[in-house]
Amino acid sequence: MNYKSYFTILICMVLCSCETDFDVTASYKDTMVVYGLLDPTQDLQSIRINKSYLGREDAVTMGTNYDSIQYPVDDLEVSVYVGNDTSNRFYFTADTIEKNDDGSFATENNVVYMLTDSEDLFDDSSAVYNLVILNKKNNERTTSSTNLITDFELIKSDISGPFRFYDPTPASGNTNFPFKKIRWSSAIYNGSYSDLTYQIDLQINYLEDNKDTLSILWKQAPIISQPVKDGEIILEGQQFFNFLSNNISQDPNKIRNFLSLDLIISIGSPELTKYININQPSSGISQERLEYTNINNGIGVFSSRSTRILSFFNLDRCSLDHLLTLDRNFILTDLQNQLQCQ
Repeated sequence: MNYKSYFTILICMVLCSCETDFDVTASYKDTMVVYGLLDPTQDLQSIRINKSYLGREDAVTMGTNYDSIQYPVDDLEVSVYVGNDTSNRFYFTADTIEKNDDGSFATENNVVYMLTDSEDLFDDSSAVYNLVILNKKNNERTTSSTNLITDFELIKSDISGPFRFYDPTPASGNTNFPFKKIRWSSAIYNGSYSDLTYQIDLQINYLEDNKDTLSILWKQAPIISQPVKDGEIILEGQQFFNFLSNNISQDPNKIRNFLSLDLIISIGSPELTKYININQPSSGISQERLEYTNINNGIGVFSSRSTRILSFFNLDRCSLDHLLTLDRNFILTDLQNQLQCQ
């Protein structure tokens, strides 16, 4: 057998043995896509509900059709009930958010379902929270459930006093740029410490020209918890000043004053951790994707997170003095001038 005949037979075998999971010429069919995170630390709760679709037209054409990716607001009833008490439901109302990109999809505003006053929803932090989405047009239900994140506490001694990122007279063997360690007693989700994602970022606030308050966010790498009670993050002094140099413009016409630091802490549930990890871009040769969803009769994720913002931390005088050397036109306030570098 010559090579040409061999490859012809091989191609025929491959083509004949392949099966497709869907018919690209099938009639239009949608699948509900749900993304919602309950957060007891926030007054406003929101759930985004869209369609994924399969139809006869090309994806770009269908994507520009508002009805292809959004449900009519009167078609859906969105509610959450706590534990087994199905009679006590909290109903979410539809609202629109402005489309903020110029992509090919969603030429109109997006619909989000909101619960504006959620204080009574979170009376029982140990309960299971159940989502029910009723499509009133076809009477189909899409459901999911989640626990809440509880018991997170920072070690108070780590956040007392000003942050020190520069030391002009370090001890022997140390650098001029000390680190700031922030430790915590781990949160609990469904009785476990494991697989929670901690995102702890530092926001730097400063005043420009004595009138404009500006902020930049120094994002840290997320930390996925292990089955232990405590965790920590290290903020490196050299990286702190590098971040300021790289993200604040060099402008001799501006006068700037350092104001404060905010710690922004967000803790995601194990379901959210899995969803984010699985949906990251593939870096390997194989582009096959695993799929994760905890939505029944749909796809996506419904889970919980906990957000905290701790504000008004200061830099110590040594760090403020080094800030002046960055050539970003920072000057000290009268109060900062009274501090001592020790």
